Amino acid sequence: RDLDILRFLMRLRETGMPIHQVREYAQLAEGGPQTVEARFRLLVEHRESVLQQIETLKRNLAVLNFKIE
Repeated sequence: RDLDILRFLMRLRETGMPIHQVREYAQLAEGGPQTVEARFRLLVEHRESVLQQIETLKRNLAVLNFKIE
């Protein structure tokens, strides 16, 4: 279980979640079931950030492809 949590926290970091939010998530996870809603909100907000990053990367990739062609 601890390894699964650690892997997930590392994944959050790899997707650009700031350290302070990763720590917040880890502390909430230690809080048990009563923190599910707070963890959910944190993950939904981070998902939006990741989706924005993906869109930015797509636009930048399109420019690179154009220049290469």
